[in-house]
Amino acid sequence: MRIETVHKHIAAPASTVFDYVADVGNLAEWSTEFIKEAEREGDHIRAKTDMGEVTMTTRANEESGVVDILVESDGGPPVAFPTRVLALPDGSSAIGFTLFQLPGQPEEAFDSGLASLGRELDNIRARFS
Repeated sequence: MRIETVHKHIAAPASTVFDYVADVGNLAEWSTEFIKEAEREGDHIRAKTDMGEVTMTTRANEESGVVDILVESDGGPPVAFPTRVLALPDGSSAIGFTLFQLPGQPEEAFDSGLASLGRELDNIRARFS
């Protein structure tokens, strides 16, 4: 099983980036390669993805900068995608998103997911540039 974390620099304060990433309603705006269509339902979204329809929620701790993005498919246990927003000394921030290779997931699919994740984090960077 591979575990990879992708980091990006964001030209905005950590608190601003954290608030944006922690708001489940913003997922469809920046996770454009994973989410094909989404509808907010209270504290979660129902999203159509290449994996089928999923429910997505966030669990966030502003003090630590951690945002766990929880993805649950019908009948399956939730899968956590840990994300962290860090304040940098110049007032900007860094975001890190960890991706775990799922059991049975081919290497090519995992590599493709990593590339997609990089582009999605670029969407967050563009939002604040």
